Amino acid sequence: ALDKDEIVLVFYTVARETPDGWQTQSFVLVSTSHLRAKKNDVLRKSFRHEIDFVSNEFELIEEFARRIEKDDPDILVCYDMKL
Repeated sequence: ALDKDEIVLVFYTVARETPDGWQTQSFVLVSTSHLRAKKNDVLRKSFRHEIDFVSNEFELIEEFARRIEKDDPDILVCYDMKL
């Protein structure tokens, strides 16, 4: 159930073939609904990737879907990591 297993992070990498070879860029989307650290600058310094924040799981899914629609990938690979 979503209320018991909320998505709080989405990590993804976009790879594009260019004349100079493959170029990649990684991103992190974070839902702040359960975030203890309220200072987003601390998290931004912790990741070497572009990091964006949303308010909750619904916004996280909406934003990820918007980005997928914009980039229009040929291949999308997903997995669920259980800790």
